[in-house]
Amino acid sequence: EGIINLFPENQIGAVTISGYDTIDFPLEETPKFILDMYGSEDSASKVQSKTSGGVSTYYYEYTDDQKKELWMTKVIRKGKLFYILTINIPVKYWSGNYKNDFQETFNSFKLKK
Repeated sequence: EGIINLFPENQIGAVTISGYDTIDFPLEETPKFILDMYGSEDSASKVQSKTSGGVSTYYYEYTDDQKKELWMTKVIRKGKLFYILTINIPVKYWSGNYKNDFQETFNSFKLKK
């Protein structure tokens, strides 16, 4: 269990990885949990999900219009193991190298089976 924050040297954006091994709410409540993290009024159908080999992965993208920040969230669940990977970055920087680097980091995070 714990939280790891990764920041580029220029301090633009961040990647946060949180891991928990005691999550016990039902799998079908995961989209609501993700939306609640942001206080989002989006429908749970906006949270994409897939399950393969007993591992469920959820993806959600949220833009905070007040702070002008983009948040990408990936949640991976396997039993009581629960990992949250988030990226946040000011919307004005979400292009070019920032987008490529952050998306590469985001997509590379997987559970070993």
